[in-house]
Amino acid sequence: MKKLIAVIALFFAFTIGAFAQESNAETLAKKDATELTSVLKLNNEVSDRVYQIFITKHKTLALNPSEDDKKVLFKNIRKEIKDMLTHEQLVLLENNSKVFNNLTLK
Repeated sequence: MKKLIAVIALFFAFTIGAFAQESNAETLAKKDATELTSVLKLNNEVSDRVYQIFITKHKTLALNPSEDDKKVLFKNIRKEIKDMLTHEQLVLLENNSKVFNNLTLK
């Protein structure tokens, strides 16, 4: 009986930890997407896509990837975001490169 209770307690501990990690990734992604949306004046559709990219970013970073894996991740994030922007938004991006770098290189 004690073993069963211990197994159940461990199960709930891991479940709660995984939920907290996912919730944290969503919170961080929302913050990043909101910041980029305001700087680049993104519409809702593009903003939602950026949010999904940042969720992937934060979930991946939570797994403690190697430096090489991080470089690949950041390169892909930057390319995905740039590919969905209009010319005007790309100009804004160049003018606000510090914000973009902070969001996509860390």
